[in-house]
Amino acid sequence: MGLQIPFDPGGLDPKVINAVDDIIAALQTWANKVQLSSDNYTGTGLATFSGQPGFLAYNAADDVTQSHGATIGFDTEVYDEANNFSANVFTAPVAGRYLLSVQLETNTGSALQYRGVQLVTTARTYTMLSQGQVVTTDIHVAATTVIADMAANDTAKALLYLQSGTATVVGGSSPLVTFFSGRLLP
Repeated sequence: MGLQIPFDPGGLDPKVINAVDDIIAALQTWANKVQLSSDNYTGTGLATFSGQPGFLAYNAADDVTQSHGATIGFDTEVYDEANNFSANVFTAPVAGRYLLSVQLETNTGSALQYRGVQLVTTARTYTMLSQGQVVTTDIHVAATTVIADMAANDTAKALLYLQSGTATVVGGSSPLVTFFSGRLLP
């Protein structure tokens, strides 16, 4: 179902009419691409697009003795709307801007250390570190959120950042303490 926009030129300059015609054509093309229909419209001014890639996964159990650079395990998916999250890695199905967010909780480190999380995409690495060194028994939470430009088939994953030694990545389902989420932005 295409978007139909009525337009009455009513004495406008032909240049304005051509510009409006171009805008209407672009809107109709966009509406057809996203399959905009009354099924997407909530009636409250919001539109839903369930086919948009999006996911939320978390670590359900502690991962002990993890080293710097270890890929953080997300063993439980809450949702994966376009089936693009697998084996701890999100793969962008189409080019676009993706809102990516990761939170990591650690404890029981083997040394006084800086701890953090790295969100690694094909194009860039985003790093969030502790403000100071974390004592071995301290709980530490690092989180970062980015809008990442990704090409089709680019990937994103989360890595543990440790200055030295090892740490335990904390898991749990209530509340979620170590999780990774993403969504293609319109």
